[in-house]
Parts: sequence; C-alpha cells; structure tokens
Amino acid sequence: MNDNIIKLIAETYRKMQLNEHIPLDDQEGGMVQSQMKSIIEKANDILGMMQQDTQLESWVQSKLTKAEDYISAVRDYLKNNPTSKE
Repeated sequence: MNDNIIKLIAETYRKMQLNEHIPLDDQEGGMVQSQMKSIIEKANDILGMMQQDTQLESWVQSKLTKAEDYISAVRDYLKNNPTSKE
C-alpha cells in the first residue's frame, strides 16, 4: 500500500478517535471515514447472520480471513508507527 495512503488513513483515524473536525476539502479523509463506517456496518450485519454453529463454504471463510488480516495490518501500523500519530 502506498505510504501516503497509509499516512492519510492514520491521520484520519487519529482525528476520528479524538473527534476532531476533518476539513470538507480533505476528500481522502472523508473517503476513509466512509469506508471504515461501511466496513463496520457490514461486519455487524454478518455478525447478526451468524450463529455459533453456522457453517460457511471455504471460499467465504478465506475472504473473512483476508479481511481480518488486512484490517489488522492497518490497525497494527497505526498503533506502532510513531509518524502516523503526528
């Protein structure tokens, strides 16, 4: 992933956590917020559809594994990269 995009995600995430205003001309930040809200909504929908004993096809499990890995990678970067918190 491009370092500029990662820095933008990190800054937008920081502002969201602090409830800071994100300028309207910062379209990338708004896009990141929109995407994260969409991810959260869809994840909550999926959780609502699942039971403890729900069986999924292997391709669906693979997609969930990748999604969790991608989100974890971004989160870990934001938590551990000192420049992402400036």
